[in-house]
Amino acid sequence: MNCYYCKQVLTKENSSSEHILHNFLGGTLKSNQLLCKSCNNKLGHGIDSIFFKGLKPLLARLGAKNSKKRTYSDILQMADGRTLEMNADKGLLSNKPDSSLVIKNNRFHLKFDVKNQKQLTQLINKYPNLRFDQMFIEESQEKIGGQRAQCRRPGSEIIPAISKIALNFYLYHCSDQPPPEHLLENISSRPGSKGVLFFYPRPEPKYNKNKFLNVLHLVRDPAQGLEYIQIEILGTFKFLVMINLEYQGTYMNEIYSNDVVNRKNINLSIRPFVTYKIFQKLCDRDLHPSLLPLYCIRSKTFV
Repeated sequence: MNCYYCKQVLTKENSSSEHILHNFLGGTLKSNQLLCKSCNNKLGHGIDSIFFKGLKPLLARLGAKNSKKRTYSDILQMADGRTLEMNADKGLLSNKPDSSLVIKNNRFHLKFDVKNQKQLTQLINKYPNLRFDQMFIEESQEKIGGQRAQCRRPGSEIIPAISKIALNFYLYHCSDQPPPEHLLENISSRPGSKGVLFFYPRPEPKYNKNKFLNVLHLVRDPAQGLEYIQIEILGTFKFLVMINLEYQGTYMNEIYSNDVVNRKNINLSIRPFVTYKIFQKLCDRDLHPSLLPLYCIRSKTFV
């Protein structure tokens, strides 16, 4: 087997354990027959880090846990200028320790706004000449209420990471096939969006009552002449990744799904419903199969 990115022959020494779906999304499916260590690190520090940065606010709000079973935190820039740290377990906390002095009933009241004992100690040490007669420590979870927090929803910048997920899942199940060139271009030094569309079918398929699922669905359908992967991330971001428009091989319907909040794999049964007619409606114009690697499908960006 060769690394699908640099084409180097994979050996026991240079192969890496690659998550088919990212670890921060709770993915447990792995393969050491996809990427070498060097390419894994390169893509991890590049498109994967951009992907994580874009999803981190949503992961923090959902209370999703990492592999160490710790919830994610995110920094919120409030409209009033404050910077808060948001964590599903701890609520909203001041990101930077701060103090304020208030005079009340001829007494000085020094208020510390901190998120842990370490920050409290650091602030107290700034006042070595003060003697604290009383200290009341009150833990609070501040709510945003009517305040607005500036939070950007990820858009087309995550397409390279979606292309990488599609490549991983496709080659995991179809190791005898070459990696699709248009998807390799999407994760190259000049990332693109060839063959990848935002895809929100109506009515939406009812996979499960839990709406925060990750779903990878590979379909190889000779009856429709299509080979594609449907990707759903956090039950929110949905994509259709086209592999081949002239597929004539054997039928395949492979699914991997997990619950990102509880980090559990979910067994789903999904019947393929994408047809060539549906695909044509998603595109600006009809495609000849040979033009797919050269044609940059218009990505419908989020509002």
